[in-house]
Amino acid sequence: MPRGFKTGGRQLGSINKATKEQRDEAVSSGLTPLDYMLKVLRDEDIGTERRDWAAEKAAPYIHARLSAIEAKHDITDALADLLKAIDGRSRGIPQGS
Repeated sequence: MPRGFKTGGRQLGSINKATKEQRDEAVSSGLTPLDYMLKVLRDEDIGTERRDWAAEKAAPYIHARLSAIEAKHDITDALADLLKAIDGRSRGIPQGS
């Protein structure tokens, strides 16, 4: 009987045998794609364009991306104080006393 959602099957994010074998082979060979890009990046005899390419491609694996967040500030009090100060100056009222 249908339940309205999927049941059974492969878990989300699990890898299949072929993918696991490829990963294991890359790790056992001693040179993963990331290792290769870092090797290119550190080699000063290679041109800057290729080193820049390696840095660009390797960066997401080394450094986390900054996520955008929504700023939630209540500025109504600060705005009201600013408007009072501006209004007071326009009327010639001395400030700070």
